Amino acid sequence: HGISVILCTPTPTPPPWLLAAHPDITQIRADGRREGPGTRREACANHPLYQERSRIICEAMAKHFGENPNVIGWQTDNEFGCHDSTQCYCDHCEAAFRQWLRDRYGD
Repeated sequence: HGISVILCTPTPTPPPWLLAAHPDITQIRADGRREGPGTRREACANHPLYQERSRIICEAMAKHFGENPNVIGWQTDNEFGCHDSTQCYCDHCEAAFRQWLRDRYGD
């Protein structure tokens, strides 16, 4: 039909099956509550499992759709930082912040 598409990967909003199997990949808010499924950017970008599964999904999509002439672009994320979505307080984010402090200011 001659339709050109920009294909979005499910990285900004992980698939429901991934969140159901691994609810610990969701962000933790300042008040301690865990972000629920169905929002945008609910997964913690620093969580190793989220990073691994995102890579696997993106690689599979690229292998399957990469040579399709109708795919004219890829969107791998969506509004990173909107709705306070960069403010996660999980152990992975705390460790990353502490490392940033060490790198910036030393021990």
